Amino acid sequence: MAKLPALIEALSKYDPRGENAVENLTREMRRGGLISQGKRGLGAPDMTSTDVTNMLFAMATRQAKDAPEAVRKLRAGILNAKWTEEGQGRVDEFLDGLRDPLIGRGEGGFCRAGLFVDALFDELARHHSIAMPDNRPQPSFSLEILDPFTGTAAVKVIFRAGWQDEVSLIFNVTDGNDPFGIQQSAIIPDEVVHSLGWLLRARQ
Repeated sequence: MAKLPALIEALSKYDPRGENAVENLTREMRRGGLISQGKRGLGAPDMTSTDVTNMLFAMATRQAKDAPEAVRKLRAGILNAKWTEEGQGRVDEFLDGLRDPLIGRGEGGFCRAGLFVDALFDELARHHSIAMPDNRPQPSFSLEILDPFTGTAAVKVIFRAGWQDEVSLIFNVTDGNDPFGIQQSAIIPDEVVHSLGWLLRARQ
């Protein structure tokens, strides 16, 4: 079962600030109610897809104290742009082929970044792949957090299959140009995302 120390260790491998910085982020996220609460040690709760999403979003912040506010705003980002370089099919068909019904549907009729990424991690944890119709190639996915100073704060989810097929979805954060502590264009590559999917799979 994947516990919080395992998640911290996994994230620390990819954060140049080191394990102490990830632990500081985790403490702030726990205080903010954005990480599963419970006992420590053997009785600690298993990590969920939401915990993983929240910690990845938190890693885009400059300082640990900024993490809870930033994560809440990033989770609330609304899907408002679809862009594709996919050789065959349309973006809507791509999304319809995913297994989890949460994908493409969100509270208030909007697709929200937090629920969307949660559902993708659930998909990876259950199947270690993202299902596609008609035996099409299994895509990888990566994330990019866009700094408000570069325009509109946003979460960008990028799917790739092979060298050319790509689908990008952009979830805009609706607080204008409020920086809320995000680093400049934080990129979370598919290697990180899929390793965390393996970590969640350990709890299945």
